[in-house]
Amino acid sequence: MMTRFVLTVRNVAVTGLALVLVAGCRKKDRASEADSTMAAAPVRTAPGIAAAAGTTFDCGSASGDVEKLICGDTALSALNRRLADTYMEAATKQGAPVPAWLTGDQRDWVTQRDGCAARPNLRACVDSSYTLRIAEIQATAMLVPTKGPVTYVCTRPGGGHDELTAMFAETNPASVVLERGDRSFTAYTARSGNGARYEGAKVSFRDRAGQAQVTWMGTALNCHEQAGSS
Repeated sequence: MMTRFVLTVRNVAVTGLALVLVAGCRKKDRASEADSTMAAAPVRTAPGIAAAAGTTFDCGSASGDVEKLICGDTALSALNRRLADTYMEAATKQGAPVPAWLTGDQRDWVTQRDGCAARPNLRACVDSSYTLRIAEIQATAMLVPTKGPVTYVCTRPGGGHDELTAMFAETNPASVVLERGDRSFTAYTARSGNGARYEGAKVSFRDRAGQAQVTWMGTALNCHEQAGSS
């Protein structure tokens, strides 16, 4: 069973989401929200709260280099709004309550985004962080056309076999959601002279005519596509 690919669409409202601000921005002021499953949702604020730049949070209270950069950059502000819209679309499609994997992943992403403050090229890091997060949500929540799932049989180091399932999504950049056991990761298309290649933080995937070379959390796997799975 694909834990994130098989979705049940419910026509229900996501109660209270429209009043939640961008995550991780006011940790001291929001200590009481630390345990809320909605605390990490980059959701549009009430009218009049966002600054003229058009972010989903109050630029008048922006803290840290990342928030201040977003508030002063039109393109990044647009990405901020687009992520909010994408998250809302995914949350609504999933139904209420919003699943823990979506809110949990969003909290992790906020930490990663804020870590851009320590990178040499802050703007490039923030831009990439938003772009890939939008693609990840679109892929895992199936908000864009997808291909699959495609099942691969993989040889484990030391012997034995298990399965890896891939869902290819028409995001920008193109992406693949890989699932093995109870874990799943998203990887993004990368330049390759031969075959489709995707790279992610913890996985890499290259397919050549149904033969896949996979690196899964540091472990190299040789996989082949199961007949009739695509």
